[in-house]
Amino acid sequence: LSVAWRVVRRPPGSRADIVLPDSPEASLVPDAAGTWRVEVVVADVSGLVAVAARDIEVGGCGSVPPVVE
Repeated sequence: LSVAWRVVRRPPGSRADIVLPDSPEASLVPDAAGTWRVEVVVADVSGLVAVAARDIEVGGCGSVPPVVE
């Protein structure tokens, strides 16, 4: 199988991208709040292709930084 992930839409000002986009274990660390759209295309050796896309809503962390106790 081949796998290809990509960010289709990101919030303005974002520069984040998929880490390991050709891996089933790809990841994304969003750097901006807003709506993200991520797509994955999977193909097998016979040429069958499946595409899936999802919107992801990312919120801001707020104005209070986290505290470790």
